[in-house]
Amino acid sequence: MDIHSHLLDRNLQPNDYYVYYDDEVACFLLFNLSGQVVGYHQYRPFASKSFNNNPKDSRYFTLCKDKIGVWGLETYFYDPSVIFLTEGIFDACRLHNFHLPAIAVLANNPKQLRPWLSTLPKQIIAICDGDKAGRMLANSADHAIMLEDGTDLGDLESVQIQRIIEPWLRPQKWK
Repeated sequence: MDIHSHLLDRNLQPNDYYVYYDDEVACFLLFNLSGQVVGYHQYRPFASKSFNNNPKDSRYFTLCKDKIGVWGLETYFYDPSVIFLTEGIFDACRLHNFHLPAIAVLANNPKQLRPWLSTLPKQIIAICDGDKAGRMLANSADHAIMLEDGTDLGDLESVQIQRIIEPWLRPQKWK
């Protein structure tokens, strides 16, 4: 399978995002709220997970020159009242497929982003993996949806995602 097909298989439509790829790697641009490119996230789907943040060997590598850089800000204005927070790009793009605003912070403890997130005029809802890392991500949001242990948002069926997010989209939830 080539990278383009792999991205589609992970429910990401490459033409909808600032993503560049070749035969080995996909590169996602990271932005701050001013619209500046401040870094990138590199994804090598066919690399081993065992390498730790090495740009040539790791499955995932992130370089951000600014402490405030996230992926998915092109979806920020879809909804005026909420923004979803996820750890990974493929989790956030699943929410984008429902036309929901979501950003991937590319970490499980984005403490450097907390002051920035607190300035957003929206309710921040983290969708967290049901593990220790997920509980850390929950601390960065107004509300958290904890998935079952071993469950990843990017791997769920659309019907399952709808069930998870639907209660959080009701206007009375924000009163």
